[in-house]
Amino acid sequence: MGKNNICPLTGQPLKDGRQISPEAERQVLEALRQLPGLHENALQSAYRMTSHPQTGGGVRTGPAERIPYNPALMRRIEAAARPLHVIAKAWGKPVDGHFHTYCQQIAAALPGKVKNPNAATVALQVRDSYNSLERVADLPPEKWFYGTCDAPVGPHETICGRAIYAPKGRAIVTCSRCRTRHDAKRLIDASKQRLSEYAVTIPHMVRLLNQSAAGIHLKPKTVYKWAERGKLSPVRETSQGKLYRVGDVLALAEESPAKQ
Repeated sequence: MGKNNICPLTGQPLKDGRQISPEAERQVLEALRQLPGLHENALQSAYRMTSHPQTGGGVRTGPAERIPYNPALMRRIEAAARPLHVIAKAWGKPVDGHFHTYCQQIAAALPGKVKNPNAATVALQVRDSYNSLERVADLPPEKWFYGTCDAPVGPHETICGRAIYAPKGRAIVTCSRCRTRHDAKRLIDASKQRLSEYAVTIPHMVRLLNQSAAGIHLKPKTVYKWAERGKLSPVRETSQGKLYRVGDVLALAEESPAKQ
């Protein structure tokens, strides 16, 4: 139990044998709902541009090869995720090994565990894991996505289509495949227009926009709050979750940049 019957997360008095307050329970459940998306975003950060001894930066064919593995960040992600795996296994049946399943399992068990002697420890661990993953996910990439090369190439003048990554702030960017030079602002504007029509999950959307050279930076919890308050409506729902139109999020981001 918390010190002097006080919740260690919220500082509220504990009653009826609870180890965490109702508000702390709500906060932990919300964190568990957002953690899978945050984990995905953190993994994207672990594949940012780094100095790699074998590739010297790894810029060769496609976007995935442009963002090599970063062992230091992966260790931080694993350190944040591992305790949740242990908790899920202790609180329930064996699960499939996927991070999102562990989060779902803890969330399902938590309401029945608020009087468990370990409830406060679990709540604090969920909070710490969330904060650790958020710090990794918030790291900016070394190279940003400007857009797709639309230059005609070859005897049939087919569109090149190569994704163009470069350091932020460039006025001119060069395609690594056909070496065409592009006006960076034109590519960014075209990319935003194209992305606006996409319908994706919130974690996927945050990854897309945060890697763009357009200067947009969003946190998953901000977009989730917009959805909860009715500012965003899903266009459809799939097995991956609710899909939202990127253009609607861009419009909200431009209206309230200070709240991102």
